[in-house]
Amino acid sequence: MVHSRSGTHFDPDIAAVVQRDPEPLFDGIDDDTVDEILDAEPIERRPLTDEQLDLVLEAIGDFCDLRCPYFAGHARGTADLVTAAADLLQMPAAEATLARRAAPIHDVGRFGVPGPVWDKAGPLTSSDRERMRMHVYYVERIFSRPEPLRRIGLLAATHHERTDGSGYHRAVGATMLSTQARVLAAADAYHAMTQVHPHRDAMTESDVLRQLRAGVAEGRLDSAATDAVVSAAGHAPSRSRGGGPAGLTTRESEVLALIAQGLANKGIARQLRISPKTVSNHIEHIYTKLNVSNRAGAAMHAMHHGLAGSTSARR
Repeated sequence: MVHSRSGTHFDPDIAAVVQRDPEPLFDGIDDDTVDEILDAEPIERRPLTDEQLDLVLEAIGDFCDLRCPYFAGHARGTADLVTAAADLLQMPAAEATLARRAAPIHDVGRFGVPGPVWDKAGPLTSSDRERMRMHVYYVERIFSRPEPLRRIGLLAATHHERTDGSGYHRAVGATMLSTQARVLAAADAYHAMTQVHPHRDAMTESDVLRQLRAGVAEGRLDSAATDAVVSAAGHAPSRSRGGGPAGLTTRESEVLALIAQGLANKGIARQLRISPKTVSNHIEHIYTKLNVSNRAGAAMHAMHHGLAGSTSARR
C-alpha cells in the first residue's frame, strides 16, 4: 500500500524509509499515541474558530457521501432540515448549534462498514445487518475526543434511535432522547427516503409523509420533531402538530404530563385554568387513546414518550 501510494498520497522519501523497515512504526502504540504525535508536530496549529469548525464538519460529511453515489447530498440535506426544524421549534441557540453540527457528520461511521453491505440490492443477512448497525457506534468513537467533538459525536450517533426503544445502537427510549436527537432522527429518515438506494427507488413525497406519520403513530418518531422536519421540507404539518403520542391533542398531552407529576384533577384544573369537569373529560379521552384504565398506566406512557416533567403545561 505504501509503495502504491508513493508519490501520490505519501512523500516518496518517507515512503522509502517506511518500506525498508516498517515494524518500528507500530512499537508503543497506545491510547496516548495521537496526543504524543500532535505534541511532537513542529507546526503550531491554532484552534478552529466556530465558523471554521462548521466548514470542517460540512466537508467531512460531503466526503463521507462520496463513498456511494446514492448517498450524495444526504449529509447537507439532513443538516438543512435539522437547522430549519430547530428554528421552527425555537430551540435554544446552544442546542440548535449542537444539532446543526451533528447533522453533517451523522453517517461518517459508514466508513467502518464494508462497501458491499451498502451496495447490496437484495435483503441483508443477519451478519450484514449487524455490520450496518455498527456505523452509529463508529461515528461516536470517531468523534470521541476532544470534548467539543465528543458532544457532537454522541448526538450524531442517535440518528437511528427511536422513541419506543426500537432503534440502535443503544436502543434507548424517549426519556433518554433530547429534542435535538428526535429532530435528527426525523430529518435523517425523511431525507434518506427521498433518495435512491440499491434496494429501492426514491420514494414519492406522499409515501415519505405516510411513512413518517406512521412512525409517529406507532411511537417510533417524535410528533413535534417530525412535524417540524416536514414543515422545514415545505410540506403542511399534520393535523396533530403540537400534539402528543397516540393522537393526543396538545391539551390532552398537557393533562397527561400533569397526571405523571401526581396532580389530582383539581390541581390540573388550577394549573391549566380549566374546570375539573373538563379535566375529567380529557382524562377519559386520554385513557381511551392510550388504552389504559388508570393513572399509573397513563403515567407510564407519559414517561415513555418524554412527557413526564414536561414544562409545556406550566404557566
